[in-house]
Amino acid sequence: MRNAGKALLGLAAAFAAGATIGVLYAPDKGDRTRRRLTRKGRLMYDDMQNAYEDGKDTLEDLRDTLKDNLERVNDEINRLKKCN
Repeated sequence: MRNAGKALLGLAAAFAAGATIGVLYAPDKGDRTRRRLTRKGRLMYDDMQNAYEDGKDTLEDLRDTLKDNLERVNDEINRLKKCN
């Protein structure tokens, strides 16, 4: 989880640096450049939101699988205790 946070922070920092450089060297007018940056920022936000949701769903599935496996192990242990 820490690595994912660091990766997202690095991605955000790279985006901010790229946006700053893009504004400084942009051949278009400021208005047009700001619209482009806003659009790209929204797309990036949507992509990050989707990745977050996918990761959350994956972790929930993993949690459910682990819970089911632990319940099966616990049931097997209890069954073996009763046999002895």
